[in-house]
Amino acid sequence: MSDSENNKNLKPSTKEVFDELMTTVDRLFAEKPYKGLLQSMDDFFGTSNDRSFPVEIIENETDYRIKAMIPGIKRQDIDIEMLDQGVIINVKNQETVQETNENKGLFKRKSTLKNKSRTIRLSKPIDGKKASASHRDGVLEIKVPKLKGKRIAIND
Repeated sequence: MSDSENNKNLKPSTKEVFDELMTTVDRLFAEKPYKGLLQSMDDFFGTSNDRSFPVEIIENETDYRIKAMIPGIKRQDIDIEMLDQGVIINVKNQETVQETNENKGLFKRKSTLKNKSRTIRLSKPIDGKKASASHRDGVLEIKVPKLKGKRIAIND
């Protein structure tokens, strides 16, 4: 057997395999895809601004107060669902864009429906039947009473 035939039969060493793998991984992160790897992931999953809205939760001994900032949304486009230990806020926002081109006499109207949703998990069970909500100046405020559990005495 010649030396060239012996080299063909040899398996690559572990170090060579590892070096090749690392080179491939380095190339993946060094070469920019069309928008960049992280930007592509953000576009796929959407950013928090596209699918959600800011929420503030204030807890005291008897209840939770949830404030959601949803400017430009009408009261009838808000849906609130009460869970055993949380709240789901769904918002429908229809945006209409109109374009006119007076030179060509064209009129274009584009309407899109964007749904935003936020699930708020709370640390204690709530009484959804006694919850109340108000919507004023782009702020949705929900007051949700906590359920009181039964306390038991510890025996010796």
